[in-house]
Amino acid sequence: MTLDKAAAGHPVVATGHQSQTTRDVIACVDQTEHPAVQLLADAISGISEDVYAAGWMQDCEWGLWRALSEWRASRPAVWGQADMSAHMPALDWLHRQAGGWVWWLDGARFVPDRRWLRLAAERERELVSNERLDLRIAASGGEA
Repeated sequence: MTLDKAAAGHPVVATGHQSQTTRDVIACVDQTEHPAVQLLADAISGISEDVYAAGWMQDCEWGLWRALSEWRASRPAVWGQADMSAHMPALDWLHRQAGGWVWWLDGARFVPDRRWLRLAAERERELVSNERLDLRIAASGGEA
């Protein structure tokens, strides 16, 4: 996966070919969403494939979110032992365009920022599975 510049000067992700896993991940994302959601899912999956040879490494959405948060705070952007700095401009732009993040919950699912930020804050407090986290936020009156 490489970073390129779009005609408007915004970073975009160029992935070359897509693995079957990447196509499966993208197929799980609602096709009616903003195109940036598809690109964000593709970027997360592609980075996972490049770094860990896994189409969607377990908890990669959390590792990349943390790396993005650190990068935005001008700190090193790492996921595991890998430097993610080169990927951060594209992920940042795609996140802002999509208005949320993509996580794995029985497939790749788009989560609007309002809910994602609550999920991320709860996840920082306690490491729990996505399924338990989703139920916990829903039970507390969070957005579905």
